[in-house]
Amino acid sequence: MRLRGTALVLRLIVFGIGALVVLGLLYLLTRRAKVETNAEGLLQNVTSGDLLPKHYRFFPQVCRALSAEDDEYLLKRADPRVRKSAARVRRQVGLEFLHGLREDYRRLDRLARALTALAPAANPQREAERVWLAVLFEIRWAFVWVSLWSGVTPVLQLQRLTNLIGALTSRLEAAIGVWQNASLSASSANLTA
Repeated sequence: MRLRGTALVLRLIVFGIGALVVLGLLYLLTRRAKVETNAEGLLQNVTSGDLLPKHYRFFPQVCRALSAEDDEYLLKRADPRVRKSAARVRRQVGLEFLHGLREDYRRLDRLARALTALAPAANPQREAERVWLAVLFEIRWAFVWVSLWSGVTPVLQLQRLTNLIGALTSRLEAAIGVWQNASLSASSANLTA
């Protein structure tokens, strides 16, 4: 009987910690999800360096740096000190790239919030999808960070994060194009009226 009570308490503690983590993530995401006050000005003055991602494009170079072939080469030709130093440098490269991917995602998220602020009939389902995608990204990012920090090279997971950012970039560039065309049409309609 006492063992069952201990197991129940342990489950409640784990559930409580999980609930606090989820609530904390939601708080952070809703705090970041404040509506852009000058969304139109932000989009009109957007340049590729301002809001669009730039780090995800370096994935091929990072992939080469983290490749298994490098491990094999070092294992055959380098002494243990050099291998340890190379592993530390490779891990640092992976972590810096991962932080760059997070920066890229946050730039895209800011751009998505600006586009949402300009939508006359913002779709709550689309906004919920954006928040859910942000939660998934942060969870995947944390998993890859822990893997890299512990010395594992999760190249496939890095590729998935990179592909996610690339796909989101394409979608948002298309949405910006639609918004700019609609803006130009509305401006020319106002001039002729």
